[in-house]
Amino acid sequence: MLPDYPRPKGLAKALHMKRFFDARQAQLNPFASAPVNVMHEGDRAAIQRENGSIDEVTFEQMQTERTVDVSKIEQLDHEAIVGELEDMARDIARQENAYAYEKINAAVESVGNVIDAGGPLTEDAFFDALEKMWMEFDAAGRPVYPTIVCHPDVQETWTTLLQRIETEPALRARHDALIEAKKEEWREREGARKLVG
Repeated sequence: MLPDYPRPKGLAKALHMKRFFDARQAQLNPFASAPVNVMHEGDRAAIQRENGSIDEVTFEQMQTERTVDVSKIEQLDHEAIVGELEDMARDIARQENAYAYEKINAAVESVGNVIDAGGPLTEDAFFDALEKMWMEFDAAGRPVYPTIVCHPDVQETWTTLLQRIETEPALRARHDALIEAKKEEWREREGARKLVG
């Protein structure tokens, strides 16, 4: 009987899974830094909102598969196998991204926070969107801005708009006044929190 070598096999599996999860993380883009909660049992969860409402969260299955021609197995080298694993990880991440955007869109629509510029992006649409957002501030009182996700076709428009807000005095003053109002809202929220202890 040949030895099983469980330790080397375990190390190889760990390395392969690391490559899988690294490829998945790279594809997740804005969601790669989102916090993750592992649930070991159950088929749903619930989120209690600030206003006391409860949203039920159901889980979705993300899956992918690959078929390998048996006659080609002997020609596969290690990198080819790992490449397939990484492609599978990217497939899973694309599904996760699509699901996350679908849920975000539904949440934004359900509370009436959709802003449609009706054409090219304008500073008014940007400030309207910023005004509707719940903003957080760090310990030094600096705003923690949201991540802006846009189609590559409008990336230059966004960059130009953000540069204009930084450099044009009227837009900068409008921005600063809005951020100050958001900071006051944040202070009120923080002051009203119930601390558990």
